[in-house]
Amino acid sequence: LLFLSTREVKTNFMRYLSLIAYPLLMLGFLLTFSRVAIFFGVMALFLWTVPSYRKRFAIPIAAITGSFIIFGVLLLPFFQSRLIVTRNDQALAMRIFYTKTAFAAIKEHPIVGVGLGQFSAFQEPFIKARGLHAWANQPVHNMYMLLASEAGVPALFFFFWFLFSMGQVALRGKSR
Repeated sequence: LLFLSTREVKTNFMRYLSLIAYPLLMLGFLLTFSRVAIFFGVMALFLWTVPSYRKRFAIPIAAITGSFIIFGVLLLPFFQSRLIVTRNDQALAMRIFYTKTAFAAIKEHPIVGVGLGQFSAFQEPFIKARGLHAWANQPVHNMYMLLASEAGVPALFFFFWFLFSMGQVALRGKSR
């Protein structure tokens, strides 16, 4: 979405293509039933109320906001369970478990991590110690934690630098 929002639309074809792409991307995000996708949809609604953002990013914010409202209403029955978090929520308990395991991996292997694709192997003794089923052996549900645990903290810093650099390039491209 950031890439699409920073591209200067020069032809009507590209303008129409972006008006189709934004809603499809938003639908894809919403169909993941991710709370983060819901959060960004709400942020787009908020940014639409700020005049300076509305002027600078009018097409992306309008497309994201419109598609969030339309798809959000259509998918509301499915989202209701994702909007309420209770202490007994198994998904939350497992995410906390995965996060603690990732911190353990980072603590044991801060420089090089446990190895790419090896988080599940590292986590296996923790799974067995808790008496969990084999299906519970999944990677941590946070890409930054997964990167730090598998490739080490330096790799995480490099990744942040990369994201920051790409954001700068994208914003410079928009100001031209």
